[in-house]
Amino acid sequence: MERESGLFFDTNYFAQMVVDGLLDEAEKYLSGFTKIHDNILSTRIYFELRRQKYLEALDKQDRVKALDILLNEFKVFAQYNDRIFKEAILLLPLDNFRQHESLATYGDPKLERIQIVHGLVKFLQENPALKGKLVFPFANGNPSLRQLIYHPQAGSSSDAKPPVSLQL
Repeated sequence: MERESGLFFDTNYFAQMVVDGLLDEAEKYLSGFTKIHDNILSTRIYFELRRQKYLEALDKQDRVKALDILLNEFKVFAQYNDRIFKEAILLLPLDNFRQHESLATYGDPKLERIQIVHGLVKFLQENPALKGKLVFPFANGNPSLRQLIYHPQAGSSSDAKPPVSLQL
């Protein structure tokens, strides 16, 4: 519901999807709030998700999936930095992508996902596309949904009655 309404981005839900390796689902959830080219922080979040997905495919020795990710999902970042895309291509033929000096410390994919979540949360918090959407709309003493339904106008007459058939 959050994604469809665009009112509240549940950072914990998003982070848990990333940690659990549900990177496509995390990206789909994110897409309800910001697009890849909206701003540099959005681009960076999408980049980190797709980079992780690519590295995990390489880690599983699934070169077909890695190539698909590279050509269909990762190529979009070449317009920002073509060197990143070229380096990603160089990883495909390697038996162990950790042989590349920039990835020598890459560990277990789950631990890597936990690490990137910290950076992603920071990008989410600073992202102007998510301004005002990281805190639940009725937090901090504001009316609950039930109160809004039964008492839609503050200061309305005391003889107003709640709808009879509405069950929450």
